[in-house]
Amino acid sequence: MSLLPKLQILEQDIELYDYVIVQDITGVYDPSTNPGGYGAPNAETTDVLKTLLGSEYGGNQGTIAEFVEVPKLEIMGAGTLWTQPFLEGVTRIIYLVGVDISGGSFTGLKGNLQFTLNNANAELAGAHYIEIEGVIYALDVARGLTSSGGWVLSPFVQDHLAVSGIQYYEGGVYSLWNEQGKRALVQEISALSCTSLQCGALGLDLAMTRYRFYLATGIEFDKGNYSKAHNLAVSLSPELTTTNCPTC
Repeated sequence: MSLLPKLQILEQDIELYDYVIVQDITGVYDPSTNPGGYGAPNAETTDVLKTLLGSEYGGNQGTIAEFVEVPKLEIMGAGTLWTQPFLEGVTRIIYLVGVDISGGSFTGLKGNLQFTLNNANAELAGAHYIEIEGVIYALDVARGLTSSGGWVLSPFVQDHLAVSGIQYYEGGVYSLWNEQGKRALVQEISALSCTSLQCGALGLDLAMTRYRFYLATGIEFDKGNYSKAHNLAVSLSPELTTTNCPTC
């Protein structure tokens, strides 16, 4: 088992969707209870060179935004404030912990996907990304690693000739953003002034359907059905309005 970073959300901005406060909760290595923790045979916290955050919007099949570096001591301590805009739906916050590629002598040529690195299958075991000369590449985990190298998912942007680099272990946490949809729904329900089910029944039915969607969003998110929760949350569009019965 290699290092497996863990992240938790301490706070998220449910008003403006502008930030989260996250904290590293990876913990100390234990062969039985926490095999992905810090400490031998995994990397120590003192070995960590960089900690990065990124976001993947859209449940399980989203687009990964550019990674940004966050203070190591903050995220591994009381938590760090990460400011970035979030959208209605599910966003996975990706957490990368970077340590030195101690084997060195990494070579990858511009435009290619394949690279060479001695003992890559041991050196990069469990890693998901590498940073070479300031550029981050996702490893092609599906193709695996060999004793002489491996592959990345996007072509090298320049020649990297016998250089060292950083390998990143990936963790993360899913976040649900559906408060704006909830607020819009509450406003619509409060605007339904009808006192009879026969008056404005269509508007009432639309509001109750959206309310059922809102309840289902949280249920599916808690069950780990992130794609379904995302689709439900997005369907609660704050722009959708109902029409009151004109005689009420």
